[in-house]
Amino acid sequence: LGLGALLWASPAVAQPVDPSQRDGTETTEAEADRATLEAEMQALRATLPEAGEVPNLWEGIRIHLETTDLTVQLFEPLPEEADGPLLAHTLRFELQGRYHSLTALFDRLARLPHTVVVTHLELISSEYSEDPSQIRALGQLTTYRLTEERPSGVSAQLELLREQKRALTVLQAQKHSTVEILDALTAASPRELSLLRLGASPNTIALTGRADGNATVARFAKKLESSPLFIQVYIDSVEKVGDGGVQLTEFAMRARRVRRFGDHSESVSSAEAISYSYDPYGKRDPFLSVLPEIEIASAGCQVGPLQCYTLSEYRLIGAISAKTEGASSYAIVRDPTGAEHVVRVGDYIGQKWGQITSIEPDRIEVTEEYNNMDGDLLKIQKSLTLVEQTK
Repeated sequence: LGLGALLWASPAVAQPVDPSQRDGTETTEAEADRATLEAEMQALRATLPEAGEVPNLWEGIRIHLETTDLTVQLFEPLPEEADGPLLAHTLRFELQGRYHSLTALFDRLARLPHTVVVTHLELISSEYSEDPSQIRALGQLTTYRLTEERPSGVSAQLELLREQKRALTVLQAQKHSTVEILDALTAASPRELSLLRLGASPNTIALTGRADGNATVARFAKKLESSPLFIQVYIDSVEKVGDGGVQLTEFAMRARRVRRFGDHSESVSSAEAISYSYDPYGKRDPFLSVLPEIEIASAGCQVGPLQCYTLSEYRLIGAISAKTEGASSYAIVRDPTGAEHVVRVGDYIGQKWGQITSIEPDRIEVTEEYNNMDGDLLKIQKSLTLVEQTK
């Protein structure tokens, strides 16, 4: 018989292995793996505060809040507790302020040298208060430390290092997740919709709000689902309600958040997370009441004299394009009645919600919005050019 047939026909006989030799080999490999992981963990460790630095971190955030227009109603550090392979230091907060001011704060926190994550967040509208632009924000900030305890045995230490590396990698990817979600809501929310409440947990966000009809709610859900931040959006309920004599649709919906650096294909790259930057310029507050826009639109003239006529009916009669830092550009337009109006970048003009995006010495650039047959929002660039003045 050939060698192959002999191997097939004859049962293999295990050769004895010296236990001390085997254990020594495994220990050497584990120690090498541990050394490699320790080296990889160096950069991640730098993102965590030491035990004595946590109070200073919270104090620095509190001092920064004093420089903003946000009102601090609760700022309470909680005792340290174990959270998987890490030690969690959590701070409960309650703030009040404008939507974009809150989003800018969370963006600032995501850029701190030490990792600070918004682990829970709830935003509540103040639509019936004296200043409806004010929002209550309740939540928790959490920073982490590595446990100082080390299990006995190289294999157990290796497993702990792996778990810590996994957890820290996820935290790095999640640093910007809160501000990204708030930014996505400004882009997805139509003008005819306003949010009343937002609840954000690590896996989902829950939204309640009002809109001018079911079609607007569906358009909002479709926009959210097209965002790379969410996987599925569910409309839980819609109900007709009356508010100030106007018939509105009140809705509740949930969106499942993308898992970052998870075990599935839903992850987002670290490069995308690091390069993200929040810019509030020209963005609407999704918590602003929908009622004024509906009421004014139903009266036939939207939001003042600059939106009573089509864009082509206005005449640009003067423009100052500021080139120096700190100066603002402005222009003067004349409506069909002969009235003149000063406009700046960000103002709306025309009946198609055209927003002024640029002011040049000889023209102003305007972006108008349209809805196609599918309900998608289309943006078209237009311009008003300076007209020569007759003497």
